Amino acid sequence: MSALKEEWRSAKGIYTTIALSAVLGMGLLLLQQRLQIDLRILIGCWIVSLVWWLAWALYNLSYWRKLQALLPLLRGEKAREYIRGVEKLLQTAKGKDLKTSLRVNLAAGYMEVREFDTACSLLEELSDKQLNKDIMRLIRCVNLFQCYFQVGRYDEGLALYHANRSLLQWYENDEAQGSGVAVVNILAAIHEGRREEAERMLDAARSTWNDPSFQTVAQNIEDMLAWQSPCGPQ
Repeated sequence: MSALKEEWRSAKGIYTTIALSAVLGMGLLLLQQRLQIDLRILIGCWIVSLVWWLAWALYNLSYWRKLQALLPLLRGEKAREYIRGVEKLLQTAKGKDLKTSLRVNLAAGYMEVREFDTACSLLEELSDKQLNKDIMRLIRCVNLFQCYFQVGRYDEGLALYHANRSLLQWYENDEAQGSGVAVVNILAAIHEGRREEAERMLDAARSTWNDPSFQTVAQNIEDMLAWQSPCGPQ
């Protein structure tokens, strides 16, 4: 699960920056009237603030565009090239939020090439303080959970799952993230011995989430359930 499509969008960010600068300008004007401060000084402060925020927004925009250009490589059997590209962006990126998002996207690349230990390490290094948005905490949780199960760290995966139940429930029906949450719920049910519930959830998820990548995962889960059946694979 890549974080790119859930991250702050450039145009929206720039519009938000302009709106915040306008609010700041009105606040400064009220302050000037109350304290009788030289209006030219306040206008200068407002212009500096506007220029700074716009520069920061455009800086982030340049990185999101570069990352977006790399994203087709992740699903196009060129994941190694994607990884090299994201690592190169990380070398020059500035700002905590930008670096955090790039690391989450880098972990998605390592998951694609099935280097789950490396992906685990990247995701484990990210603290809740670094993940200051619920959506980023969710993506980290879903990806780290799947990594734990791929490398056989089931207890840690289930502990992560139960620690984030409220967050996962909030996004169960989310158009973009619901399929990832469904995978986590199903795998947790399987490894907790709730087989019938897992089968019901799998059937419901298959009828809800139609994207090919999820359907592939769903087939893998069905195969796993078949092998775990007392009668063996059908």
